[in-house]
Amino acid sequence: NKEILELLPENVSEIGITGGEPTLYRENFVDILQYAHNQYKDTLIAVLTNGRTCCNREFVKEIKDISHHKLMMCIPLYAPNYIQHNRIVAAQNAFQETIAGIFNLYRYNIFTEIRIVVMKQNFYYLPDIAEFIFRNMPFVIHVTFMGMEYTGDAIKRLDDLWIDPHEYKGQLKKAVWLLHRRNINVSIYNIPLCLLDSGVHKFARDSISTWKKGFLSICNGCKGKEKCSGIFITSIRQSSNIKPL
Repeated sequence: NKEILELLPENVSEIGITGGEPTLYRENFVDILQYAHNQYKDTLIAVLTNGRTCCNREFVKEIKDISHHKLMMCIPLYAPNYIQHNRIVAAQNAFQETIAGIFNLYRYNIFTEIRIVVMKQNFYYLPDIAEFIFRNMPFVIHVTFMGMEYTGDAIKRLDDLWIDPHEYKGQLKKAVWLLHRRNINVSIYNIPLCLLDSGVHKFARDSISTWKKGFLSICNGCKGKEKCSGIFITSIRQSSNIKPL
């Protein structure tokens, strides 16, 4: 990882640290973060983490002591309560530890982004998740609702996870506007414009990495293509409701 950081150009705009779960190796993680800070003091560092290890306040203090002022911890929240969240991630106490971690990050003034990956198991509760965030964590810097990439282990559980974004666009619109009206920065990632209610198009971002972003042939000539996230070409299944705007 250090060798990779040495190869980056000086004007790199963002560094992403991901896994697996990158914070499981506490000393190594802090070491890499410190090294990235030394090399790129003014570069955004985004860490994709489940947030559970951050329930340890001493660990969060170690992160804070690095003093990287553009550090953002990106943490998934799958449900508005521990029963559903823990069931989805198949881990006891995951919800409790994640929420405790988010509050510890807030105590040390570390930016936190909440990521809500939408799937069959939680799409109905999107407004409830938005309400939970507003009531309990209005300090988060960003909330993003994310279309799921159906690849890897998700293929094995496709029947449990697959939901066409067209089917939950009503819940998504309600959740997004609930946060926006309350001055919480909110975005939609990884969902084509044609699968969204037009009332939330302005929140949609061109978010899929270029190496796994694509379009279907039916998208040719779509007037929204330049601003659209497109689809994951890595996903085993695509919506049958994709159509040109």
